[in-house]
Amino acid sequence: MALSWNPQEIQWYEEALRWSNYPQSVLGSILDREIKESDTVLDLGSGIGAIALYVAPFCQLVKAVDSQAKALEILQEKAQNLGLQNVETYLGSWPDVNVERADVTICSYSPPISRSKQGLDKIINVTGRTGIILTPYRNMSENKVLREFASLLGIQSKQSSCDNGCWEKGFLESKNLELQCQLIKHDFSQPVRDYEEAWEFLRNQLDAPAHLKEQALHRIPDYLEEKNGRLLIPIIRESCLIVFKKMSPRGQGDGDFGSP
Repeated sequence: MALSWNPQEIQWYEEALRWSNYPQSVLGSILDREIKESDTVLDLGSGIGAIALYVAPFCQLVKAVDSQAKALEILQEKAQNLGLQNVETYLGSWPDVNVERADVTICSYSPPISRSKQGLDKIINVTGRTGIILTPYRNMSENKVLREFASLLGIQSKQSSCDNGCWEKGFLESKNLELQCQLIKHDFSQPVRDYEEAWEFLRNQLDAPAHLKEQALHRIPDYLEEKNGRLLIPIIRESCLIVFKKMSPRGQGDGDFGSP
């Protein structure tokens, strides 16, 4: 489900980022290793800037691309508040956006971009050295809590988004690119204040009808956890992390992958 980036969705998203320490917890070591101070970094499907704002302090330029003007407005405001002068934004749908080549391209949780032939072809073409793709192995609605809660309320759960392995991995392999792919799991639990807010979040995620509220509130306590004084909807993301390298003229990669 695409976010509309209303104030409530922004609050939920930012609280989940802080709780999970994303993107550092998942991509920090890779980004630190692959990005140089002189690099231009392309952030595709940037949203409100979780990736762009993280990498901006240690690269020369970040180009953030998103199809939602509201997301880019928020990103620009955040960059200004942080005193970052090296973040550019590009509004449009990939691959139609006119953006120049970058040293490192990152596409994090944006399947509409990375799971189309045209989209992935352009990612390859605009990447100078390293491409990093983090793609859902399962939809958020396939998370155990969300799936069981949807079943409890009689809401049809969406199917897994990666039933036959990573499409992106197979496509990149067909292009004779040096790459690594691994399945990773990471905490992206949603902090909430109380059961009412938990219901509002679950309703938003599952498109649940309002009349199910009373039924939901009776069962929500069975699904929440408390950690470090925070009430949480436990969410574990399962994702494929793909890192590909453009080949040097001698037919060798530009460097070792190292450990994620």
